[in-house]
Amino acid sequence: MKKAAEQKTRAAGRTHVTPEDLMQGLLEKLPANMRQKIENAVKEGPAGLQKLEQEFKKGKS
Repeated sequence: MKKAAEQKTRAAGRTHVTPEDLMQGLLEKLPANMRQKIENAVKEGPAGLQKLEQEFKKGKS
């Protein structure tokens, strides 16, 4: 996780890791279908994230 975030930071030409770098680094490590689910949930806002959380808890992911 740390390595992925640091790679994103260096690619952006910065020396300090931001939360965005961390999230993008993590998302890149996920399978494409899981990454798409998370990105779609984020676009829907808090309700979308809550729906995704419940889906994970039920094991439907």
